[in-house]
Amino acid sequence: MNLERRLQKIETSLSPQQATMLWLDEAQRFPSYREYLQDMAREPITEAPREKVPRQAAEAMRYRVMFEPWPTETKTKVVSEAREQTDFLVVLVFIINNQVLDQLDRSVLLLWALWEQRSRMSQQGRHLKLSSRAEWTFWRQMLVAHLSQLRVLKAAIAALGATRFNGQCVVFTKQAAELDGQIEETELLAKLYNKIHRAVPSWTAVNLGGAPDPDETRALVRELEDLARAEVLIASGEGHAARTSCAGTRPSNRFRRTLATP
Repeated sequence: MNLERRLQKIETSLSPQQATMLWLDEAQRFPSYREYLQDMAREPITEAPREKVPRQAAEAMRYRVMFEPWPTETKTKVVSEAREQTDFLVVLVFIINNQVLDQLDRSVLLLWALWEQRSRMSQQGRHLKLSSRAEWTFWRQMLVAHLSQLRVLKAAIAALGATRFNGQCVVFTKQAAELDGQIEETELLAKLYNKIHRAVPSWTAVNLGGAPDPDETRALVRELEDLARAEVLIASGEGHAARTSCAGTRPSNRFRRTLATP
């Protein structure tokens, strides 16, 4: 069997998940998500992932049901569902990676602010004995919330990889490493607080051994999936259904929604 026929056989047997993962494997040859987006922007619109990948999955499904003794309406519905399911998975990949980029940008600024505020309060402690109770309490709350947010995001990514992408990490290599780095730096700051700042007012050690909050993780997984479903429905001209899909999405200042996907 020559290469062309082998490729045709592969493309006509792809499930929505397999089609998405085949595209993702190719996309992740770029170590950075930003690099991939720049390369994708140079491609014609017909080669855009949301055009090409669902089309491949739909064609594969059309081939599989061609000789089934089903009514034409049933075959058309099955093919349409394969296209929509594939589009959902592709959009979900973009939304997850956009979420990580957004989180990393904000995390850099917040960590810088936490380090600066800690340094300032420590200097005040030398000259004015101790910074105010309220300042240290607020600083600790911000630190704990930020660490929790990073851990929940990483756990949600792992959960979606396990349930939607056969265990594959959908975050690009560079951004995955940067997320791990932000978690490590935040934990370092918490360890420093636990070790050095016992004399501050209302000192309470930051718990570094706990797992990500399972309720927060499940809520973020639902939120990201709801956003992907809404994007697919909007693209299909079903705006009302998209609003209904997101009706149960929790209000969240901790995770900014990103609907703009390539």
